Amino acid sequence: MSDSAWIVPAPTAAFSELVLVRPRLVPESAISAEERQDAAGFRGARREGFIAGRAALRRALERLGHEVAVRRGDGGEPLLPAGVAASLSHKEGLAVALAEHAPAGHTLGLDLELVQPLRVDISAKILTPRELEALPAEAELRMRRVRLAFSLKEAIYKAIYPKVRRYVAFGEVELDFAGPVPRASGTIHGATDVVATDLELDYREFHVAEVGGLVVCVCRQRG
Repeated sequence: MSDSAWIVPAPTAAFSELVLVRPRLVPESAISAEERQDAAGFRGARREGFIAGRAALRRALERLGHEVAVRRGDGGEPLLPAGVAASLSHKEGLAVALAEHAPAGHTLGLDLELVQPLRVDISAKILTPRELEALPAEAELRMRRVRLAFSLKEAIYKAIYPKVRRYVAFGEVELDFAGPVPRASGTIHGATDVVATDLELDYREFHVAEVGGLVVCVCRQRG
C-alpha cells in the first residue's frame, strides 16, 4: 500500500498525523480477512470507501505500534484496541484516518469534506432554527458555514457514539460561531436498550484545517 497511502500533518499540533488513502489504489489485500468479511455487505463505491478507510486506519494504528484487524461494531463504528482513540472518514476518492494513544473513555471524531460548492442546499436539514438565523447573508460565506457545520456535527457524532450508542440527529447538537472557536451544546440522551451515557455537551475542542482542497474537522470527546 506504499504507493496509495501518505502521511500529512494533523489539523493542529494537538493531534498526531493524518493518514490519507486513495480508494481506487487500495487492493483488498491491504486489509485483513476479518475486515474483508465486514466489507462484504457493501457494493461499488461504498465498498471501495470502506476498504480504503480500514486501510488508512490500519496504517494509523501501525504508527502507534498496533497491528490488529479493526472489526465493525453494531453501529458501524470501528472496534479499537484498548488505550487508543481513532476515527476515519472517506469522501469521493479519498479516505483519511487519525489515531492517538488515549486514556479510557476518550474518543475522537473525524470528518472529511471537499472544498467545493454544495450540490444542494442542506441547511434546513442539518441546522437548528437558531443556526439558520445566524447564517451569513453572502452566498459564498453561507455555503462555507453550512459545509463546516455539517462536517463539525459529523465529527461530534462519531466522537460521542461510543458513549450514547445511538444515532444522533443533526438538530440535537447546536453550534455557535459567534466566538473565535465554534461552540457545541446540547443534551444527548443515551440509548435506552444498551448501557449508555447521557451527555451535556458544552465544549469548543474542535480542530479545522483545509488540506489540499479538503476540509478536515476533528473533535475530541474527553472521558
